[in-house]
Amino acid sequence: MGQVTNEQVNLMLRLYEDRREPKLREARDWFSANFHVKTADDLIRVCPPGSKENIYMRMVLGYWEMVASIVNRGLIDEEFFFESNGEQWVVWEQVKPVIGAWRAMFSSPNFLANLETQCNHLEAWREKRSPGSNEANATGDAGTKGTGRRQLEPQFAQLSVTASGCGARPKLGRASHSLDATLSFGESRQSGEENQAWQQERWRTQKLCRRRNGWPHARNC
Repeated sequence: MGQVTNEQVNLMLRLYEDRREPKLREARDWFSANFHVKTADDLIRVCPPGSKENIYMRMVLGYWEMVASIVNRGLIDEEFFFESNGEQWVVWEQVKPVIGAWRAMFSSPNFLANLETQCNHLEAWREKRSPGSNEANATGDAGTKGTGRRQLEPQFAQLSVTASGCGARPKLGRASHSLDATLSFGESRQSGEENQAWQQERWRTQKLCRRRNGWPHARNC
C-alpha cells in the first residue's frame, strides 16, 4: 500500500463532505435513477439545455471529473481512494454509451478524460484485488451485460456508503466554464410511479447496509 499523509486524509474527507452537499446529493440521486442514454438524441430528450435535469447532469459529471483530476495527479493515494470510493465508476458506465458522440460533437477528445482514466485504473485495481469482479459488476443481477438501473443501482447504493458520520457540508465551487458549456443536455423525468419504486428500492438497500455494518448515518451518504 502507498504511504498516506494526513493532508491526503483531510482532502478525501473534504471531498466526501462536498459530495453530501444537499443539492449535489439530489443531483446524484437523479443521475443514478434517470440518466440512461445511448444516443445524442437521448441526451437532448433527457437533459434539455436550460432544464433542471441539465443542471443535475453537469453537477454530477463536473464533481467526479474534478475528483478524478485530483486523484490522478497523486494528491490522494489512488489505492487509498479506491478502497472507499466506487460511485465514479457507475457514473462513467452510464456516460460511456454516448461519450464518443459527445467528444466528436464538441471537438473535445479529452472531455471527461480524467474520469475515464481513473475508472480504467479502478477496474485494473479491482481486478487485481478481486479477480472477476469487473465482469460481475458489468453483468449485474440480471445476468446480462448492460448499465440499466436494475443492474447498477444495488452497487451504486453499496459503494456510496462509508463509515463517516454526519457533519458540516461545505458548498462546492462552480465547475469550469468549459465543462458547463460542453454539458448542455439533459434527461426527462421518470413517471411518479417509477421514481417512487426506485426510492423504495434505495431505502431497502440502505437499511440492509446499516444493519450489516452498524452505520447509523448510512442513509445520508
